[in-house]
Amino acid sequence: MPQIPREFGTLYYRARGEGPECIVLLHDYFGTHQSWDVQALQCSRYMLVLAPDLRAHGKSVLNQGGMSIREMAEDILAMLDDADVDRAHLAGCSHGAVIALHLARMSPERVASITVTSIPDLAEPDVIEYGKQFVSSVYPRLEAELAEIHGSRAEGYVREILLASFRQSLESPPDDHLDALAKADEIGVPTLVLGGDRDPVMPPTQALRLARRINGAEFGILPQTGHLAHRESPVLYTEHVRDFILRHKLQRSNEQGGSG
Repeated sequence: MPQIPREFGTLYYRARGEGPECIVLLHDYFGTHQSWDVQALQCSRYMLVLAPDLRAHGKSVLNQGGMSIREMAEDILAMLDDADVDRAHLAGCSHGAVIALHLARMSPERVASITVTSIPDLAEPDVIEYGKQFVSSVYPRLEAELAEIHGSRAEGYVREILLASFRQSLESPPDDHLDALAKADEIGVPTLVLGGDRDPVMPPTQALRLARRINGAEFGILPQTGHLAHRESPVLYTEHVRDFILRHKLQRSNEQGGSG
C-alpha cells in the first residue's frame, strides 16, 4: 500500500487496476479503505482505483494537525499527485461524500465526476440527534472492533482521537462541512446522488433535494438500503456508479470528437 508523508503524519492508500479513467473511493467516518473492497475489485477491472485511509483512520496515522474536511480534501489531491492522476471520479459515502462535494466545488479541474451517498447534514437537528444516539448507544458496542480496524496503535486511540473529533463536529458543526452542502449549487461537475430508502441520515426526500440543487445531477434510490449503501447493496450500487462513469466518459469522448 503506497504511503505519502504529510504534515499531519502519513497518508496510506491502496491502488488497484489501471487505465485512463481513475476512481477514488472515499469511506465513511470510522471506516477505512477496506469498506470499499467490493467496489475496488469490480472497478479495477476497467480503471485505476485509489482507496485511501482518510487521515487518522486505518493506517493513516495522525501525529499532529486537525481533521477538517478541507484538510482531508487536500490529502486527496496529494494522493492524486502521488499516483500521477490529473482528474478522477470520486465516490464517497457519508463523511467521504462531504469531501467529494468539497473537492467538486473547490478543485473542479481535478474532478471528472462525483457519486455521493448518505451525506450527514449537520445543519439538521435530526442528524445531530442521530449522531448523539450513535455516540451513546452504538459506539460502546463497536469500540473493540473499531480499535482493531484502526490498528490498535494505542489504548484509547479511537475514543480519544476519532470519537472526540466526531463529538466535536456534532457540538459545533465545522464551516467547511456545512458549506459542502449549503453551497452544493455551485458544483459544476457531473454528479450522481444515490440514496437508500432506509437511510436515517439522508432520507430519500433530502437526497432528492440535494440532487435538484446541483445542475444536471442524476438521482437514484436503492431499495432496502440504509446508511452505508455501498456495503448494504454492493452489487446494485457498483452497477449504478459504473454505468454513470461510462456514460459520462462516452459523452466526453463525443464532445471531443473521439471514438469512445
